[in-house]
Amino acid sequence: MKATIVIPNINGKGWLRDSIESIYAQTEQDFELIVVDNGSTDESLEQARSYCTRPNFTLIENGRNTGFSHAVNQGIARAKSEFVVLFNNDAFAEPQWLAELIRTAETDPRIFAVQSLMIRHFDRELADDAGDYVTWMGFACKTGDGRRASRYTRQKRIFSACGGAALYRKSILDEIGNFDENFFAYFEDVDLSWRANNAGYKNLLCPTAKCYHICGASTGAVRYNPFKSIQRGRNSILLPYKNLPLLMLLLNLPFLVLQFEPEVGSVTEFQGKVLYHSKWDSPMCGLCLEDASHLEGLSVKLSENLPTRQACPWGDDVAPTPPASAAYLILSGGCIHT
Repeated sequence: MKATIVIPNINGKGWLRDSIESIYAQTEQDFELIVVDNGSTDESLEQARSYCTRPNFTLIENGRNTGFSHAVNQGIARAKSEFVVLFNNDAFAEPQWLAELIRTAETDPRIFAVQSLMIRHFDRELADDAGDYVTWMGFACKTGDGRRASRYTRQKRIFSACGGAALYRKSILDEIGNFDENFFAYFEDVDLSWRANNAGYKNLLCPTAKCYHICGASTGAVRYNPFKSIQRGRNSILLPYKNLPLLMLLLNLPFLVLQFEPEVGSVTEFQGKVLYHSKWDSPMCGLCLEDASHLEGLSVKLSENLPTRQACPWGDDVAPTPPASAAYLILSGGCIHT
């Protein structure tokens, strides 16, 4: 078996079936598929169960939301293949997608992760993610978000692969460890790639491995919501805390504190834990002034073949995401898309 594909799911009734069907339509068929359901209360759990008679298909039902990191780690633990591929439940792969990921990974045993070229599902001229990187302050940013997908035609080395559609070499996962479950959701993929870089491995973008991504369908990320703000704000601190050299961490500490300064009414309890909202939403992409316009009053246009998107499972706050500011850009560490 060449690859194990792991799809985490929570309340994905509008897109899970199409996501799974895009996997079964691959030209490369030497794979097993594992769907990990994190307590779905909609029809997507039944959709996943309907595939249980297929060969090389496994469904793991957690009964509750255990977080992205824990869910994909469950799939990785069951993998017996050379490669593990993570795929979001709101992503749809082109037929050559898996074959291109594997072809790229097989060119060099030092390659740990291979990033797909993720393209916006509802605007297929624009990229969603062509690999992630960190600023000098340790904040994570997306490459290519909102830029023309046609810019990304050459394979290149990247700092981090996005866990929404990426291949990982299982032997290196066994060496450096799986996703850190302390992150729960957001930036756990950057943390993993950072550890791989530190161990001397490399991550690549494969622009011929294309998929189309709704982006944030399960978490309600197309609108501002408290869960997303809490997790991304919290993890934007945890990421540099874990990985930055001590001297750099001490030098950046005042800026990190400013970015995560609690405000009145910002304390939230989630799953029995007291968490703080960040002063702003996480500095993940969209912070370059040229790209900041898409953050304000963000809305999503649904295609005719998909039903109206469900509400965020953690609650839905329809307040628009605040636009980026000059101070926000400075505190982000000066994100510049490449």
